[in-house]
Amino acid sequence: MNSKPTYKELEDRVKELEIQLQDSLEKEYESRTSIQVLMDCTPGITFIKNRNLNYVNANRNFYDLYKIPYDQIQGKTDYDIFPLELAKKYNEDDLKILESGLPLYVEEMTLDKNIDRGIYMATRKIPWFDDRGNICGIYGISFDISEIKLAQERLELKEKELNYTKDKFFSIIGHDIRVPIGNIKMLIDLTLIDFQLSDKQQIINTMQDIQKRASSTCDLLENLLFWAKSQLNEIDYRPSEFNLFKIFENSISELKETSIQKGVTIYNLIPENHIIIANPNRIKTVFRNLISNAIMFSPNNKKIFLTIKKEKRNWIVAVIHEDISICAVNLQKLTDNTENFSNPRTYYEKGSGLGLILCNEFIQKQDGNVWEESELGKETNLKVSSV
Repeated sequence: MNSKPTYKELEDRVKELEIQLQDSLEKEYESRTSIQVLMDCTPGITFIKNRNLNYVNANRNFYDLYKIPYDQIQGKTDYDIFPLELAKKYNEDDLKILESGLPLYVEEMTLDKNIDRGIYMATRKIPWFDDRGNICGIYGISFDISEIKLAQERLELKEKELNYTKDKFFSIIGHDIRVPIGNIKMLIDLTLIDFQLSDKQQIINTMQDIQKRASSTCDLLENLLFWAKSQLNEIDYRPSEFNLFKIFENSISELKETSIQKGVTIYNLIPENHIIIANPNRIKTVFRNLISNAIMFSPNNKKIFLTIKKEKRNWIVAVIHEDISICAVNLQKLTDNTENFSNPRTYYEKGSGLGLILCNEFIQKQDGNVWEESELGKETNLKVSSV
C-alpha cells in the first residue's frame, strides 16, 4: 500500500511543474517571437487567421497599412477592418480554402488607410494544418502590385493606340494613296494609247491633271510621315523663337502652283516682324495644311486671308476663305483623333482628312485649339489659338 506523499514531496513536485511550465512558456514565447520576427522581415503584408477566421497574428506592414494597433489585432475579423464589400469578398475566399484545403491566389483591391484610396494587392492564401492534418487556420501573404497594374493598363492603352495607328496607316495607303496613284497611271496609259503630239492644249491639260494629282499625293505622303512620327513620339516639340510671317510666306510659296490653277489669291496679313515662341516645324506643318485645305475647299477665283490678333492671353491665327465650309459635323470629328473624315472638295476628289488631324494633334501638344467659325455656303474661319 502506497503511502501518501509528504508535504515536502508535494512542494518539490509543484516547483518541478513550475519550472516545466516556465520552460514551456519561454519556448512558446521564443517560437512566437521567431514567427513574429520572420513575419516582420517578410516584404509585403503577412497574416494568420484561425479556423473561425479571426486574426491571430500579422506583421508590422499589416498594422501600418490598415492603421491597427499591434495589441488589437487578435480576435478581429475582416468585417472589423475593411469596408463591407471587401470584407465579404475576403471572407468568401477564406471559406473556399477551408472547404477545399487548397491554396488560393487572387489579385484584388484593398484599402490603404494611409492615403485613403484603393490599391491592388496580389494575395497568396494557404491552409494551415495542425499535427493531426486538420485545417486550423489560414496563412496569407500579400504584395502591392498597383504600379504593375498601372503599367499594364498603360501598355493596353498603348497597344490600342498602336493598333489604331496601324489600321489607319494601312487604310490610308490602301485607299487614299493607291487611288490617286492609280488615277495617275490611268492618265498616263490613256495618253500613251491616244496622244496627239500636235495638240499642245491636250498635252498641257493632261500634264496639269497629272501634276495636280501627284502634288496632292505627295502632300498626303508628307502628312502620313509626320503623323506616323507623331504617333511614335519621334517629333521634336521643343519651342524656339521664329518669324510667323516668314513661315506663312514659305507655305504660300510652296502652294503657289495649286492656288494659281484655281485662281485663288492668298493675302498674308500677318505683321512682317511678328515673332512667336513655338516649334517652327510643327507650326509650318499646321498652317501649310490649313492653307492647303482652304485652297482646296475654295471655289475658283476666290480669296484667302491669313490674320492674327490677340485675345486675352492667346494669339488667334485665322485662315479665312470664301463660300465653302468644312461644316460643323466634320469639325466635331476633327477634335477626335480616333476618327478621321474627308469632305468633297471643289474638284470633287476625296481626301483622308489626315492633315486636319495633324493640325489638331500638333496644336494640342502646345495646349492650344483648332476650331471653325462659319456657316455652310458662307465665309469660313479656321482658327488656331496659343501659337
